[in-house]
Amino acid sequence: MKIKILINSTLSIIISIFCCIIFINNLDYNFTIYEVMQSISNQWVYLLIACILIIFSVLLRSLRWHLLFNNKNINITKYLYRAQFISYFINNISPLRIGDLAKSYVVAKNTDNKTSYILGSIVMERFLDIIMILLLLFILIGYYGLDYFKIDISFPFFWYILLIIILLVLFIFFKAKIFFPIKIQDILSEVWNGFTAIKIVNLSTIIVYSFLIWSIYLLNIYLIQLIFPEINLSLFECLFILVISSFIQMIPIGFGSIGIFHIGLQGALIQLNIDNDNSFIFVAHLYSYMIYTVIGAYYFMHEKNLTIKSLYHEIIKI
Repeated sequence: MKIKILINSTLSIIISIFCCIIFINNLDYNFTIYEVMQSISNQWVYLLIACILIIFSVLLRSLRWHLLFNNKNINITKYLYRAQFISYFINNISPLRIGDLAKSYVVAKNTDNKTSYILGSIVMERFLDIIMILLLLFILIGYYGLDYFKIDISFPFFWYILLIIILLVLFIFFKAKIFFPIKIQDILSEVWNGFTAIKIVNLSTIIVYSFLIWSIYLLNIYLIQLIFPEINLSLFECLFILVISSFIQMIPIGFGSIGIFHIGLQGALIQLNIDNDNSFIFVAHLYSYMIYTVIGAYYFMHEKNLTIKSLYHEIIKI
C-alpha cells in the first residue's frame, strides 16, 4: 500500500507539473499578474459575490448531505459544513484526492457512524452530482448539437453501461456473500447502507438543493467572466465551461487539479472561439482554490481528531 501511495503521488505531481508547463507555454505574451489584478480592482464586486456564493454552496452541500443520513442528529454546521471544507483543503494541498476520506473520517470521529457508512453517503453525493452534470450535458447537446462536440455517443455510453453492470454484479455477489472475506463484506455493507440511506420523502428537497448548488456554480462562472469584459460569454457558453471543468475535476489528480484544469479550460475556450482567455482561466481556478484552502485550513487546524498522520493510517487500512 505504501508503494501504491508513492506511485500515485508521483504520477499526480508529474501530471500537474506537465500540464502547468503546457498552460504556461500557451499563455499570451501580454498576460501578467498586474493585468489580472487591475481587472479585479475595477470589477471587484463580481469577485466578492462569487466568493460569497461559493461559501454558500458549501452550506447547501452540507444540508443536502445531511439528508443522506439515517441519523438526523448530526450537527450540520459543526460537523458536515466543516468536514466539507476540510476535504477541499486536503485535495488542494495533497497529490492524492483523499478529501472524501478526510471528511468521512471527521464525521465518523465526531458521531456514532462508521467511516465506511459515511463514505457510502459521499458516494451517493457524487452520484447526484454526476446526474446533474449529465443533465447539463444533455441541455448543451440539445442547444449545440452533437456535431459541435464531435462526440461519438456510442463510445462513452457503452463504457458507462458496462461500469454499471459490473457494479451491479459485484453487489449481487456481495449480497450472496461470494468472493469477499467477512471483513470486506462488513465494510461494503456499511458503504451500501450509506449509499442507500436516502429516503423518498427527502428526494424533492435533495433535488432542489442539487439545482441550487449547480446554479451557483453556473452563476459564478458568469460573474467571473464579467471581470473581463472582453470575453463576453453567453449563458450557454458559461454552461459549456461548467460542464467541461466538472468533467476535468473528476480526474483523480491532486493539488486542486492545478494544471489540468487550466489546459482543459483553454481547450474549452478555444472550442468557443474565445480569445484573451488566460486571465479568466487564472481567476476562475484561483478564487475557489483560495476560498477552499484558507477556510479548510482553518477548520483542519481546529479539528482535534484529524492529523495528516491519522489520515495516512486510514489510507493504509483501505
